[in-house]
This record gives sequence, structure tokens and C-alpha cells, in this order.
Amino acid sequence: MPTNLGTVGQYLAAVTTDDDAALVGLNASLADDVALHGPLGNGVGPDAVLDGIRAVRSLFAPGTWTEPVADGDVVRVSATFPPGSVLGSATLTFRFDGDGRIVELQQRLAPGAPPPPTPVALDGAIADAIDGALDNGTPVIVAYVDGEGQPSLSFRGTTQVYGDDQLALWIRDPEGGLLRALAHNARLTFFYVDRAAGVYYELQGQGRVEPGSVERDVVFDRSPEREQALDPDRRGVAVVVNVHRVTGRGPGGRVNMERGSDE
Repeated sequence: MPTNLGTVGQYLAAVTTDDDAALVGLNASLADDVALHGPLGNGVGPDAVLDGIRAVRSLFAPGTWTEPVADGDVVRVSATFPPGSVLGSATLTFRFDGDGRIVELQQRLAPGAPPPPTPVALDGAIADAIDGALDNGTPVIVAYVDGEGQPSLSFRGTTQVYGDDQLALWIRDPEGGLLRALAHNARLTFFYVDRAAGVYYELQGQGRVEPGSVERDVVFDRSPEREQALDPDRRGVAVVVNVHRVTGRGPGGRVNMERGSDE
């Protein structure tokens, strides 16, 4: 039978690699009513712990982990994470029963500091996410403030990357609330999230109506076909947004972008 310290070592091996074989040995060391508590998972039973491991691997893998320390039937292990990681630190506390099985696992996590800002660059993973959002079932949400100062939210399936530091969208209703809002407050916030992929982006900027016919055609033609079908006569309006800030988490980790003050 593995020692308590050895079992925690098994857990760390399972949670910091993509090798599911590491889960097999750990499963036998979990009590039937093992309880998982923490911001990245809550549940009871071995399946809850194993599912929790799979969910946090990408977050825990970059950590520098200490050697486990035992105090009676409790074992603790901690980690620190590189700059720019989602997590800054983590402490895991394991409690064991008399048979050497884990009966409780608690997570204490601290968020990481954002990486230094880089120039706004809406390319690569960000462009793929935004441009494919509607087809992916993760449409972009846009926030604006109406004339009475009331924040409003709406899904916008035509949101698209228009350039290295610009977004665009097609507004079908020329009398719609977002267009009315731009007349007195040009600030817009866009939010994209794909929980299954662990990706999210918040993009802040200032919008304006694009009157040029060529530009309008570009924005309309790049909108998803199902959105185009809702405005066959092209009665709508193209809005272009200068993006000033992008934060979130992409496939490669934390994102922190800012447009320069002179741009």
C-alpha cells in the first residue's frame, strides 16, 4: 500500500501531465465518499476527483511544486506559477483515512498577476475565435450604455475581426439601441467565452458608424450567411470599433494587450 506522501505524488503526476494512465493507480487510493472542495471543482466520489484532475491539468502543469509535507493524516503541497499564468499560487490539502485513502481534498488558489501589456494584435487564436464564434455556438456578447445610462447586453453574431486592432459588426436595425447609444457614448465592450476550451476574451474599444459603401459591403459579406439572410436588402449599418484593450485567456495562456496612447 502506498504511503500518504506517495499517494499525493501520484496525484501530482496525474494533475500535471496528460497521461490518463496516472489516474489508474490514483483511483484505488480514493475513498468512495472522497470530497473535493475548491474554486476549480466541488463534488463527492472518485469520479468527481478524477474529472477535477482533467479539468485543471492545463492550469497546474506549469507550476513548480514543493515536496508534499505530512502532518498526521493530513498532507499539504504547494506550487507557484510563472508570470502570466492564470494562477499565482496553489495549496492542496489532502486528508486520509486509516486505510491510507484520500477522504478530502481542498484547493486554495490565488490568481496570477497579468503579464506585461503588449500591443493590440487581433490575429491568430483571437481572430479564429471571434470570426468563428457563431458557428462554434459561442457568439460574442456586446455591452453598451443607452441614453439613460443603463448598461445593455446583446449577442452579436456578426462580430468580426476587421484589422490588427479593429473589430466590426453589422447592425441590421438602423434604429436599434446600439446605434442610438453610439451617438452619445462610443465605448463598447465585447466578451467571448468558450468554457469547453478554457478560452475567454474581453475587448474594449470605441465604435463608429462606417458610412463608406465599400467598407459596408466588406463587413456585410464577412458576416455569417445566416445573419446575412436576416437582412437580404442590406438595410443595416456597419460599425467599426477601434480596440483599446484586450484581456483574457487564450490557448497559450493569459492575454493582456493595450493600444498605445498615441494610436
